[in-house]
Amino acid sequence: MQPINAQELVLEINRSKELRLIDVREHGERALGYLANSQHIPLNELSTKAKSLSGSPLVTYCRSGVRAKKAAEILTAAGFKAVFYLTTHSDDWEKEGLSVVR
Repeated sequence: MQPINAQELVLEINRSKELRLIDVREHGERALGYLANSQHIPLNELSTKAKSLSGSPLVTYCRSGVRAKKAAEILTAAGFKAVFYLTTHSDDWEKEGLSVVR
C-alpha cells in the first residue's frame, strides 16, 4: 500500500492498461464529478465487495485522501498486492491533469 499523487497517477494511467481506479466516496459526492474510468464502491461497502474486484494495480480515491487510505488498508488486508491511494484533494484533480467526468 502506497500513497500516490495526481501527477504520478497520470503517469501510471498512461503506462498501465490494467490500472483500476476505485472511488470510495458517497453517492452524492460522486454525482459532483469523478475520475474517468473509475468504479464506484463507497467505503462502507468495500469490505463486502472487495472479493468482486480483480486486476492490479488498484488506486483508491476520495475527496481528500483519508478514506482512500482506509480503503487501501482494507484491500491490502484482503490480499491485494499493488494498492495505492490518491493523496491529491479533489479540488485539484483537473489542475493536476486528471480527467474528471461531470
